[in-house]
Amino acid sequence: MKTARFWIYHNGWVKLSLRDGEVLEHYDKELDEEGYSSQYNCWQRDGDIITNEIHNDSRCCDGRFSSSQEIECDITQLKTRPARIERHWDSSLRSYEWIIGDNPNTPQWQDAGCSQRDYAAEAMGY
Repeated sequence: MKTARFWIYHNGWVKLSLRDGEVLEHYDKELDEEGYSSQYNCWQRDGDIITNEIHNDSRCCDGRFSSSQEIECDITQLKTRPARIERHWDSSLRSYEWIIGDNPNTPQWQDAGCSQRDYAAEAMGY
């Protein structure tokens, strides 16, 4: 079985390669004047499916917030997303933003589930 290769955006374009059964993990944390933000990514290949688990955690003056998302892509769809658009986590905005520029074709990710938790809202009974 061939190695699956695809591009992601992390402070610039990075090409990842996964063989069947292989797992890649990446953790990034950033401190700022109000607190912190962190992101954990885990890419895993199981046969023809690449799965990306994304876990975000942040704390600011409004309290702690965390979210998780799982996306997946068939290896036949790793280079089918139109060039010039990529979504990435902007820790200063604590949200995703769209990057526009000259970039490679990227995977056509499909949503496979998500969750979020606002600790301050829970503490107030929402």
